[in-house]
Amino acid sequence: MKKFVAPLLLAVALVASASAAEIKVLSAGAVEPGLVAFAQLVKRETGDDLKIQFNTAPRIAERLAAGEAYDILISPPAVIAQAAKDGKVDASTRVAVGRVGAGIIVRSGAPAPDVTTVDALKATLLAADSIVYNTASTGLYLDRLFEKLGILDTIRPKTTRYPDGASVMEHVIRGSGREIGFGAITEIRM
Repeated sequence: MKKFVAPLLLAVALVASASAAEIKVLSAGAVEPGLVAFAQLVKRETGDDLKIQFNTAPRIAERLAAGEAYDILISPPAVIAQAAKDGKVDASTRVAVGRVGAGIIVRSGAPAPDVTTVDALKATLLAADSIVYNTASTGLYLDRLFEKLGILDTIRPKTTRYPDGASVMEHVIRGSGREIGFGAITEIRM
């Protein structure tokens, strides 16, 4: 999370020095644990409040398109690129603050899925009783990945999608078979 904090701290310091003590932040949910901790640090160090709203990437895109404005936007690159193209954000202020990887979730006691090779991952997904992932940026990435692997249409009937990672994990935890879930690493580690 250190790579995330340093650039964001600089951005917050620049915004804070030029604006009021309340800084409006719109962020994707995958960085929530680190951003909440960072907001506490900003409050303690500068006295400024980060007023954070978390949303999925598709919802962030909708909010920006509707004209909502924020001091800081933390979102997947594609959402920011589209917002810049639409004139909703200033592309020259764009700063990469980190990456969030996707991970695999199985319920406690279930065998670990074999994902050691591309072929093993495909076989594991094809053999799964169900596949669960979100409709946010992780899910959009997975759709492209599964399509590239040539299995998206095959696994679609046994796929369940949720709006957030918490619902994905709850589904997998309550499962009784070979459910495989996918989510942002930051959500899995919580």
